[in-house]
Formats: sequence, C-alpha cells, structure tokens
Amino acid sequence: MYENLPFSQRLCNLKQNKKRVMQILVLFTSLLFICSVSGYFDTYIDIINGNWNFIKFFISVGVMISIGGLSISIILMIKRVIQSYEKEIYYQTYYDSLTGLPNRFLLHKKLTDELHQANQNTYALAILFLDLDIFKLINDTLGYKMGDLLLQKVSQRLISYVKGGGSVYRQGGDEFIIILSGITREMVTKVTQEILDTMSRAFKLADEEIFITTTIGVSLYPSDGKDQYTLIKNAETAMYYAKKQNKNNYQFYNSNMLYEFPAKMVLKNSLHKALKRKEFLVYYQPQINANTGDIIGIEALLRWKHPSFGLVSPSEFIPLAEKTGLIIPIGEWVLQTACAQNKALQKAGFPPLIVSVNISQHQFVQHDFVETVARILKETELNPKYLELEITENVTQNIEKIMPVLQKLKSLGVRISIDDFGTGYSSLNYLKHFPVDTIKIDKSFIQDVCTDIKSQEIIKTIIKLGHSLKLKLVAEGVESKEQFHFLKEHKCDEIQGYFFSKPVSIQTLKPNIILWKSPKPSKLARAQTCEDFLRTFPLCYEI
Repeated sequence: MYENLPFSQRLCNLKQNKKRVMQILVLFTSLLFICSVSGYFDTYIDIINGNWNFIKFFISVGVMISIGGLSISIILMIKRVIQSYEKEIYYQTYYDSLTGLPNRFLLHKKLTDELHQANQNTYALAILFLDLDIFKLINDTLGYKMGDLLLQKVSQRLISYVKGGGSVYRQGGDEFIIILSGITREMVTKVTQEILDTMSRAFKLADEEIFITTTIGVSLYPSDGKDQYTLIKNAETAMYYAKKQNKNNYQFYNSNMLYEFPAKMVLKNSLHKALKRKEFLVYYQPQINANTGDIIGIEALLRWKHPSFGLVSPSEFIPLAEKTGLIIPIGEWVLQTACAQNKALQKAGFPPLIVSVNISQHQFVQHDFVETVARILKETELNPKYLELEITENVTQNIEKIMPVLQKLKSLGVRISIDDFGTGYSSLNYLKHFPVDTIKIDKSFIQDVCTDIKSQEIIKTIIKLGHSLKLKLVAEGVESKEQFHFLKEHKCDEIQGYFFSKPVSIQTLKPNIILWKSPKPSKLARAQTCEDFLRTFPLCYEI
C-alpha cells in the first residue's frame, strides 16, 4: 500500500506528476515563509492517489533561525491521517444525504453480488420498484420542505417494514427499490400488498396528517432478466403499467407490457439524448399591453420535437425531466437560447422586448444558479433589464433560503415574476418580503371570469393589490373577447393567451413584431372575434 512505502519512494512517486510536484513546492515555500515569522505551522492536506482515493496528511513544520543568521534548523513531520475520513467519502458516494438510504450506486454494486449469490444457490430474487403517486402535488401545495420530510418518513417506514427480510434503496426523486432474496412469487404478492397497506396509513408531517398512495412494479430473477439493468428496467415498466391501470396497486412484469405500454419508457429513454440531438425548441407567446395593443414582452416556452412522436406536450416530458434531474441542463439551455435569440432580435433592429423564462424549483435551488444567469447574460450580451425570470409559488416556501438568491438576481438587474399567482398558500407573505416586479394571474381564474362572480372578485382584488404594491399585472390564458374586455376594464396591465396568439417559433414571431408594436386602437376595438383580431394582426398559429 502507498502508506507503507518509504518516504523517499513516496516523493519519487509524486515526482512522476510534474504538476503535483509544483503544487507541493509552492506549498512548502509558503510554509517556510510563514514559519520564518511564526516559528511553526500545522495543517492538513489531501492528496489523491492513483486509484482516486483521498489520502489525508497532517503536516507540522518548525523553523529555528540562529541570531547570527548562520544556521537554520527545520523540523518536518508528515503523518497520514486515516480515522473516519475515508468512511465519510464512502458514505457521501454511496448513501442518500436526505433519507440516509443506500443510493442507486450502492444498489447496482450490491445487486451484482445478490445476483451472483442467487445464481450460485439457485434461488429466486425479486425487485420491487416503488413510486409515490401524489408526491408532486405535495411539493406544489405544501412546499419542498414538507416533501423532503415526507421522503424521510417514507424511508423510515419502508426500513421498519422490511427489517432483515430485504434491503431498501432510494433510486431517485420519489422512487425507491426493494430487493427481496430467496422468495417465491406467492410471498412477493403478500409482501407487496402489505407494503401498499403500510404506505396508505397517515404520515405525520409537522402538525398535519398526510395520506398518500404507492404504485409498485415487480420483476423476478431469473424469469424477468438475468442482469441488474434488465431487472430494474422491467420492474420500472411494470410500475408504469400499474399506474396506467389504476394507482395504489402493483403489477408483476410480463413481456406484453413492452407492446401495451411503450410510450412512457420510450420518452424517458429519449429524453436523455434529446438535448444532445438538438430536438428541443423554444417557442414564444406575446404579452400585449391591454390599453395600446403593443407587444411589450414574450414568454419563452419549451417544446420537444421527438423524431417519432412529433411535438410532445410539456405536461408529459417536464415531469420526467424533473424526476430524472435533466431539468437542470435543459432549463439552462432554454435560458441561454431565449437570451441569445432576444439579443439577436435587437441586433436585427427589432424593438427591444422583455423575454420571460420559467425557472423550475430544481434550477432555483442550485448553489450556482445566480452565477449561471450572470454568465449567460455576459455570453449573450443581453441587457439584464430585458430578462424576466418566472418562479412559481411553491419556490417561495422557504423565505430565508430564497431571499438571498432573489436579492442577488435583482442586483444583476434581472426582473422577477411570480407565475400562477393565487394557487398557493403564501401569496401575501412573499409579496410583503420578496423583490418582485410582476404578478401573473393564474389562468384558472381567467377561464371563469365571464360567468363566475367569485372569479371576477378575485381578479379585481389581485389587480388592486398588485397596483397598490406598484407591481405589474399580467393575465394568462386569455381566450375570448369578453375576457379581454373585462381585464382591460379593470386595468390589468398586460394580456397573454390564445385570443392574441398561440406560442410560435422565432421565425414566425419576427415578421409580426412590427405589426404588433404599432397597432391602431380603433382596429383593436373593432375586432369582434378572435378570428377578426388575427386577420387584423396576422400572427400565425402554430401547433
């Protein structure tokens, strides 16, 4: 082992890497300089060996200089520190920091051993793939802090149930995997149903009782696969099939599922390659000044043009992107593209517009999110005042955590918008604290505004509240002349929706910007229907 080599040979090994030698020389030069003042210096350093394992060393240097300056004595001690450092690295690599469960890296490592034992001893093995049915709803309504607490409670309950009869792993997000060894199909059926019953009992989160359901897919070794990847994939396929049939149930894998339920799995697998293959597009929906009819902004909306399925609905692939973590690189690509295309419009001589970009919870909590925004603005040369970041109400649950992020974004000059306003619990609280510029009224209120008195009163209240706080109001989902006139009458600042235009590509948007920038109010007033309006201002529809 490295630590058993003589010190001289260790230095010889290090010299094989010139860069590392230079780093060590700089380190010791610094130590000698410090010691010339203080007389001694103690520190810890980390060195990575050839196997990419961390080795921690304790270094103590002492320097004694005689009065005449004629003699120098140096005492150098280097000692390897083992203790719990390598255990900490191991834990961080193979265990989930939130739940304490083994993660998917340790799952694949252990499952390889389990399959070898099962093959040697000719016994069966079961893979249970669990997914929580309403986890996204918990996050959206109660906030991510409660969602994290729920995942911890679920983990504890699964561990308590399985005990010594199996092992539990967190696959990712709200997905868990249980391995059961030496078990028959009948026993798996009994265990799986008991897990469903166990998970259906109330979870105590803070002062609330939460009820959830679980869907489970099961694959068996060796009948459903001989290797770990096939078994996990087939268990996941069975889980999706079970969700399609009815949530809160389980299904055993069978090969017919590949033909009966392929779309979800194909989309999930394709999503990993979509960004590299440049299958994503950014469409834009105009935001119109309610009084003048001028186009003053555009909202960037992600679209996926799948080579086999065509345009895939965001409601289908965005949840998959969030669950797999791909929403981070995809979201960054959307931000980069929207800023670059907006700057290109300005360079081409079009009137400057504010581009709004939706930011997911997963993006917003990244430690380098502000730095990413600043870098993109610098690379695209877009003035920050022409970028608006839209966050939803569920992002605003933890005021202490997100306030510094919002303040840093505001210091960049970026605008902040609250999307889907009125659907969460903390609206008034964050309006009081956060540096918000715009409120976007949720389309669920707009849909019923012509027939429902309560919706009318809610919208009027939101508009008055926003104006009293000097915020801009944008109404989403405007689809009819009656909705438009109601919002205009009650002084909503901007309108967005199919009444004016569906989201369109940048190529379609370009020739219509000038037409939308200077419409005549008389024509706007004369438009009797959506079709009349579109004939007056011919912004093309696109699917």
